[in-house]
Amino acid sequence: MPHEREDAAIECQLFNYQLRDSSEGANLYEALSYVWGDKSTRRSISINKCNVQVTANLYAAFLHLRDRFFERVLWVDAICIN
Repeated sequence: MPHEREDAAIECQLFNYQLRDSSEGANLYEALSYVWGDKSTRRSISINKCNVQVTANLYAAFLHLRDRFFERVLWVDAICIN
């Protein structure tokens, strides 16, 4: 979710996303896959108002990718697969 402050807590929404047939055009989401990082260094994010622990590098990626004004739809393997 967007936030004007760069240091604001990370807030996300998890939802089902219907994939369209490729003949209908591009799907409107971005995929994020990354090196999993040190699992002992965890940060807390909010997903659907529940606290979820993620690796520090995923947290940093969310901070870097978050827009100040617009929502982004991301498919994050560490969250969607696990």
